[in-house]
Amino acid sequence: RPGARGRPHLDLPSAVAAQLGAAGVERIVHVDVCTRCRAEWLWSHRRDGEGCGRNLALIWRSGA
Repeated sequence: RPGARGRPHLDLPSAVAAQLGAAGVERIVHVDVCTRCRAEWLWSHRRDGEGCGRNLALIWRSGA
């Protein structure tokens, strides 16, 4: 869908949630935290450039 200034835009959280739902994942939690805006919580390449730290996500499926 069009985003700012008519550029292409992807709602990444919604796209990922749709794919997970299609794969049968029933419990999806989206934590709406901006990595660029919350410097005290998270690193951000957009905010800090090349010298920034890294973020990590852990995802698992139990009972598979």
